[in-house]
Amino acid sequence: MARIRRLQHAVLNCRNVEASVKFYTEALGMEVVNYDRDRRMAFLSFGPEHHSIALFHFPTASAMLEP
Repeated sequence: MARIRRLQHAVLNCRNVEASVKFYTEALGMEVVNYDRDRRMAFLSFGPEHHSIALFHFPTASAMLEP
């Protein structure tokens, strides 16, 4: 299995932050730097950077249409 050595910075919008955190930590071995369940956002790192990936909740299309 290839090992990722560095990722500068990526911001990802996802529908389920908790599931995404689980994937990135278990499948890729990332470390959770900050996880705010109330704001539905997380920052993960491969180590040397403060964070390599930022995950933010992205609502479903129907939720975006509500006033």
